[in-house]
Amino acid sequence: RETPAEEITIRPDQLFPPDVATFVRGFLASLGQQAWIYMGLILHPISRKITRDLKQAKLAIDIMEVILPKMEAELQEKEKIEFKNFLVNLQMNFIEQSKRGN
Repeated sequence: RETPAEEITIRPDQLFPPDVATFVRGFLASLGQQAWIYMGLILHPISRKITRDLKQAKLAIDIMEVILPKMEAELQEKEKIEFKNFLVNLQMNFIEQSKRGN
């Protein structure tokens, strides 16, 4: 006989990040992940297949490019550098993938 699974209780304060800046940090990371997926450079986490859609990748990268400058005042210097490098890396990879075509 198996032991019943432990009941998971989520408090309301666990449903949302503590502030907007924390939420946006996660959102930027998520957009970057989506860009990698849609460039076909990493597997889609659910389908476990390569999903190549450069239009979607470009949209994710463009949104990051718009949001990042608005976040700079909320980021520590190390985070600024990391996010900027992340964005540049995505942009360079996008250019390379664009040369390959859809």
